[in-house]
Amino acid sequence: MLVLATTLAALFGAAKPAALPIRPCPAVPVAVIETSARTCPALEVSGRTDASALALDPAYDVMVPPAELARPGRGEAMLAGYAADGRTLFALPVAAGAPFHAYVPLAPALASALARLALTANGATVDRTATTHAEPAGEAISVDETHALFAWNARLFPGVRIGDGTGAQAFGSGSSTYQQLGVATRARRLVVEFSDGLHSATRTFAVFGR
Repeated sequence: MLVLATTLAALFGAAKPAALPIRPCPAVPVAVIETSARTCPALEVSGRTDASALALDPAYDVMVPPAELARPGRGEAMLAGYAADGRTLFALPVAAGAPFHAYVPLAPALASALARLALTANGATVDRTATTHAEPAGEAISVDETHALFAWNARLFPGVRIGDGTGAQAFGSGSSTYQQLGVATRARRLVVEFSDGLHSATRTFAVFGR
């Protein structure tokens, strides 16, 4: 009994190994990403850097695996984000002369401070700011058993992304106050991401007629 008691005391009295430190997600683009998080907040940005078609698409707030986050590299074009007071929040080189798509790591505090995106290439610059808007709104209407139509105010939310939970997706943009987008789906509900240009919000809509 004495031996057993001594053994138990040794086991329970042994020092516990120190917990591994929590390594946070990068706050801005960095060359080496070391984090223990499974997903990280990012700004999904796409556009074109062709000399004749310099453009920035509406951006979306997303969570992605760290391996998908953009890292600074070489590029003739520059994508940058600015706060309302003009502070540079991030700057990311991108290749010129082609479309690009990037998940820019951006801490929530910096994302909320983001007031303007700017893309510079070949001596020209285009930018994008957030629209002034209210709560995202829209309507989903059944066209037939396999198709639906989604309508929204694209002047307030210039971009939408639509999913139905089964893998079907649709992407739309525009400037009309009654923009329409067809969706190939049998679902009774649609999940819609609305982009105001810089930030996004997600809402669910029942498909009228199903």
